[in-house]
Amino acid sequence: MSKIQVVYWTQSGNTQAMAEAVGRGIESAGKEAEVVDVSTADMDALKASSVFAMGCPAMGAEVLEEGEMEPFVEEVEGFAAGKKIALFGSYGWGDGQWMRDWVDRMTSAGATVVNGEGVICQEAPDDDAVAACESLGKQLAGMQIPKQNHFRRVQTNCIIYHNQKKSCRKLQFFTLQEIAFL
Repeated sequence: MSKIQVVYWTQSGNTQAMAEAVGRGIESAGKEAEVVDVSTADMDALKASSVFAMGCPAMGAEVLEEGEMEPFVEEVEGFAAGKKIALFGSYGWGDGQWMRDWVDRMTSAGATVVNGEGVICQEAPDDDAVAACESLGKQLAGMQIPKQNHFRRVQTNCIIYHNQKKSCRKLQFFTLQEIAFL
């Protein structure tokens, strides 16, 4: 089973607490979570995943953090099509416009945002925000496609008619049982 990546940027620790709650939700649903700071995120793992989560607080005039998270999100936009992405973050002022903008960006890039919106909370996450993040993780875990890319060898006998001659040859071919992209 592949780990579900939960990538976040935090300044005060609020978004990290939310990321950890998302991770707990993933694990309570029976999947494995990897909660990582954006500076150590594995972009190749995200590209190979069908689902992942990203978290960032609102900064400045309700924008994503510009030094690390914004460039990271710009790169994710390049491969987000077909992915299921959970978004979350905290804010200190404003009304959540940064999250609405982020949801729009991911949707425009072809991703499905879990619940059609991000989970946000003002300042430190309270019990309700933690529960919402855990629920988000559970939902994300339920969207992960199991990795079962395997082939089954099938042998068969067939009769081949060629130039009025009847012959029997053993043919081997492969059939794809299941395709799943993670």
